[in-house]
Amino acid sequence: MDAPLTFVLAVFALLAVPGPTNALLAAAGAERGIGAVRLIGIVLLGYGFAVSLLVALFGPLSGADPRAAAALRLAAAIWLLWSAVGLWRHAARPGAARAVTAGRLLVTTMLNPKTLVLAFAIFPPLSPAALLPYGLAFLGLASLTSLGWALAGVFLARSAGSLATPARISRATAATLALFALWVGSVGITALVA
Repeated sequence: MDAPLTFVLAVFALLAVPGPTNALLAAAGAERGIGAVRLIGIVLLGYGFAVSLLVALFGPLSGADPRAAAALRLAAAIWLLWSAVGLWRHAARPGAARAVTAGRLLVTTMLNPKTLVLAFAIFPPLSPAALLPYGLAFLGLASLTSLGWALAGVFLARSAGSLATPARISRATAATLALFALWVGSVGITALVA
């Protein structure tokens, strides 16, 4: 996908739709308020590291053995499920520390299934120098969509009043992550048995 406009539209469409990272950003916005925007750098680091690693390491590996991508999906499903359980348990502990930590957000972003799409379908197969403008555009779009999801969480918490308690937000986020885990896991298992 080497047409710049097509790249921008594809990245924006992919990053704007709900997903595990966006669910955590919205929960962080509801939990922390406007301070959640500090987590945007964590999201950029997670996507940047994961996409670079996928292109450099898993690109050649997945070409040699398609089961590598399936194994990566299963690892992502296990992490998402583990995070969902952690968030659910967090909701049962009133006064506990924040549910959305920088570490949880970083690992979730690195294992987000969107990284596979970015690495293998959206970023064009160009030299590192030629990829620079695409990378910069990606960082801008990822910042914009992350900001939107964090602010959506802030708005949700303020507009929902007593309905948006920290426990309910943690549980809703946990349920969302569990659904993504089931979806990603089923795609990974299907690819392994096919």
